[in-house]
Amino acid sequence: MALQPADLAVPGAATVNLLGALPAGGLTGSLPLTVESGAASPGTSLSLSKSTSVDLSWSASLGATSYAVHRCNATASPCSPVPVIASPVANSFADPVLLDGNNYWYTVDSVNSCGSVP
Repeated sequence: MALQPADLAVPGAATVNLLGALPAGGLTGSLPLTVESGAASPGTSLSLSKSTSVDLSWSASLGATSYAVHRCNATASPCSPVPVIASPVANSFADPVLLDGNNYWYTVDSVNSCGSVP
């Protein structure tokens, strides 16, 4: 089956028709197809505070079913926070402080069944 970009451009419900093989051919049934939109980005809304943990919060993203929190430790400048340290469903996360005096860099991606958006 081949889908064109236009087939998935608008979120909503679509129908996939099932055709029988030749020589009889013809419509043999249909199945529903749900087209979802990607989650919106949390953008630059990330804020944090420190207590016994590093408390992160960000604006909820339209369409997100969860979030991917990334963290890395660097002393001089931001690094690429590759590992996902948590996948909360709410728009906040408390990261236990590993070592005082270290620099931690965070990013948060919005996630849904279409993938993730930084």
